[in-house]
Amino acid sequence: MTAGRLWRRFVAFCDQREGPESLALVRILVGSVLFVEFAGMAKAGLAPDFWLAPPRGLGWAAAADPVGFVRSLGTSPGSVTALWALALAGSFGVAVGLWLRAAALACVAATALLGRLAPDGERAIDVLLRIVLIVLALSRADAAWSLARVRESRLGRPPVTSIPAWPRLLLFGQLVWVYSSAAQNRGGIEWWPAGGSVALARVLSDPHFARFSPGWTAALDPLPRVATALTMLFELGSPLLVLFTFADRHPERLGAFGRVVRRFGLRWAWLGLGASLHLGIALTMRLGMFPYGMLALYPLFVAPEELRAALAWLRRATRRSSLE
Repeated sequence: MTAGRLWRRFVAFCDQREGPESLALVRILVGSVLFVEFAGMAKAGLAPDFWLAPPRGLGWAAAADPVGFVRSLGTSPGSVTALWALALAGSFGVAVGLWLRAAALACVAATALLGRLAPDGERAIDVLLRIVLIVLALSRADAAWSLARVRESRLGRPPVTSIPAWPRLLLFGQLVWVYSSAAQNRGGIEWWPAGGSVALARVLSDPHFARFSPGWTAALDPLPRVATALTMLFELGSPLLVLFTFADRHPERLGAFGRVVRRFGLRWAWLGLGASLHLGIALTMRLGMFPYGMLALYPLFVAPEELRAALAWLRRATRRSSLE
């Protein structure tokens, strides 16, 4: 295959279009998770103190910068409060789909500066959601289920039914890479059968993270071992989701393999396993917004027409139940 043909295929792939529903749902969920996170910090009395310089907060980067911008920012409660308010307002704008590009980029800038002030408070989920916000800012994620759409409707503009698909596909690939790299970076022997697959049992008994008293998993053995094995299987097998999705959408292109994928619902089984993993984390561990932020990205794995079909089925089921 020539370089020119490869380039044309790449351009055609990036030029795909689809409905706005899947990306709109991601926008709503991600914005809501971030809004609840920042509002919750204020309710807990952590804003702005969390990001201020020691001894008041964890903003040691401000204390380490004797004369620079970071120090002037991190030693002023007013400036840190302004950053927190900007992150809160930006996340709200993303969730409701109002001035999406400005809201998303404002949230990115504010959270990046807050993370710079207190690097020890910066988590992988913070970085991941910032990447998501940047891509959302470059997309038409506000074309459905948004205040922007309400405004356009009042102006008599027709609904947008087709948007570029590349933002969803790009984030789809990003999320697959996150899971795959997570498995590749698990160096502890306790994650593997050779180490007894005891990693989750240990984590769920760690008082820093666990919701319950240490040792509570002993009575459940071997379920924690099975859960550890399934976690590794899920993460190591995450690149297969790309193949499963293609086979599910185009079974005729992959012959017998495509038919097997569809018949046994391998794609949906993988997604169900991932959702169960994050729901389990939310129920048994205190990891902040991590499980909710990851679940907020799962609509990326669902094509807009599949989401529309699911919503139509839900409406019919609700209507039937109300008539009974």
